[in-house]
Amino acid sequence: MQQARARDPHERGVDAVEATPAGIKLASEGTGPQGKPIHGGYTSEFDGKDVPWAGNPMGDTACANRVDDNAYENVWKKGGKAVVTAKVAFSKDGKTLTITQTGTDAQGVAINAVQVYDRQ
Repeated sequence: MQQARARDPHERGVDAVEATPAGIKLASEGTGPQGKPIHGGYTSEFDGKDVPWAGNPMGDTACANRVDDNAYENVWKKGGKAVVTAKVAFSKDGKTLTITQTGTDAQGVAINAVQVYDRQ
């Protein structure tokens, strides 16, 4: 399964994500909503356990669970409270990635975002 992280919709940057034997590893570089640089990442197994997430202004932990061979769900938490749920799905042919995010940002504004990426 290929991997990706749903990005904070207020953030711009690049994610490098790779599959690990039991989950995902993410490294992120970008610029946050106030124009400040963001550097961070995490390594997570698909075991439902929270792992520290450095550099994410919207969450301090991530909790990934595999849905099936082509999808997983990632819950972002801040101070132990779930703030964003990202559902990540890859098409069976591996050419399209769809990320659906729901939750609340740091200012209390509702997030309902769908991002679709086509492999070039």
